[in-house]
Amino acid sequence: MNITITIAGTDRTNDIVFDSIQKTDAVNEEKDTLVFSVDKYASRGFVPEVNQEVVMEVDSVKEFGGAITQVKKSLVDGQRVVFEVTCCDYTQFLARKLVLESYSNKTVDYIIADLISKYAEDFTGANVDCDITIKTMLFNRMSVPECLEKIAKETGYYWYVDYDKDIHFFAQEDNVAPFGITDSNGKSLRNSLKITDNLDQIRNSVTIRGSEERGVERTETYVGTTDQMIFPLANKFAEEPTVEVDGMPVDVGVDYLTKEEDADCFWSYEQKSLRFKASMAAKKVEITGIPLFPILVKIPEPVSINQYGIYEFFKEDKSITSRAEAYQYATAQLNGYKDGVIEGEFQTDTAGLRSGQIINVKSDLMGVDEDFLIQRVTFKPQAKDKAIWSVRLATMRTMGIIQLLQDLIRYRTIKEFDPENLLTLAQLDDQMTMTDVCTVPKATTAPPYKWGAFRWGFGTWSET
Repeated sequence: MNITITIAGTDRTNDIVFDSIQKTDAVNEEKDTLVFSVDKYASRGFVPEVNQEVVMEVDSVKEFGGAITQVKKSLVDGQRVVFEVTCCDYTQFLARKLVLESYSNKTVDYIIADLISKYAEDFTGANVDCDITIKTMLFNRMSVPECLEKIAKETGYYWYVDYDKDIHFFAQEDNVAPFGITDSNGKSLRNSLKITDNLDQIRNSVTIRGSEERGVERTETYVGTTDQMIFPLANKFAEEPTVEVDGMPVDVGVDYLTKEEDADCFWSYEQKSLRFKASMAAKKVEITGIPLFPILVKIPEPVSINQYGIYEFFKEDKSITSRAEAYQYATAQLNGYKDGVIEGEFQTDTAGLRSGQIINVKSDLMGVDEDFLIQRVTFKPQAKDKAIWSVRLATMRTMGIIQLLQDLIRYRTIKEFDPENLLTLAQLDDQMTMTDVCTVPKATTAPPYKWGAFRWGFGTWSET
């Protein structure tokens, strides 16, 4: 194994204290980091500076790319200087400009390509793959990483910047590790594989509350009582209903929005009522419309409940607009969490793993055959020709939930409501010049001079 570190285009591998090198990348952390020390004494070593570009390669494959963001300097024995260097990956360069944009009816692929062309010219998007259409999306002075994170949360996708400045935006299931772990393939170091089962997040009775579902058109029939003008409705209608009085259609308005003189009766969505301007005593009132039903689904998992006892879970998601969606979501939650979660860790001397990848662990000795999400990868050289990657894992049983949400999103249009207006102020360069002239009469006599009376004019003196 050959490890090289280049700083500002110069190979500085021999100047770096090798046992100080550590590179970390983790899910939900915005940047990968690389730390190392430089020991400078007399002519040995060099002085690292912030903003210098840093590239680390392992067997000619990039393991890190970024720039120095912090240098701590310590004077030792009055002769030697130790520099503790912290580097962040290229993601930090994406945050240099603030985005002020709005998009309507554009795919994620289009939006990210547009952001790159306008705000990240040094980056590419060869690995952006998301054809979900966004109805409206606003970015009000946000950095490009913040924009990408915002889109990722809306779509259930993931993103990162690789060490060649290419942006990756992808569905989680597409990000598969280059190798898996078995009892015999040698990819995990001896005695390093550890798997832990726990019940921290067990869920075996799931209740999902969505918004409201449109039903089949129905008619409510009433006969007015003495002086009755307001009719409470049994159903909350999705839209303005039609109304007949004694078999004759009447004009319907929306309460508090329609003028009194423009309709015969007024429908209230929130109050679930119909108001007339005159008494409907003994009259037959028929109200026809599309009713809305609240979505509430509860599903237990008997096998898990018998084994562990009941563990209830409740989730409210107003983006769920049908009982079928609520049922799918509840089922996915049960499949993901009915047996708790599994965590793991191992060490390897094989390069290629990054946080966010999916890796399969199959161990007949442990009785494990599971897909895991790589949560954190820490790289640390042991010598100039040897390194170890320490890997932390979390179960991917929740993958069914993620895939379900992605599928549901594809059948919806994402619309964001932002109370702020996108405001751009242009600074104008404007100038105004004023000149004031004072004209003094030329003396015609010898001193001492005698002045006459003067009148002030605009910009000049004039004798009177």
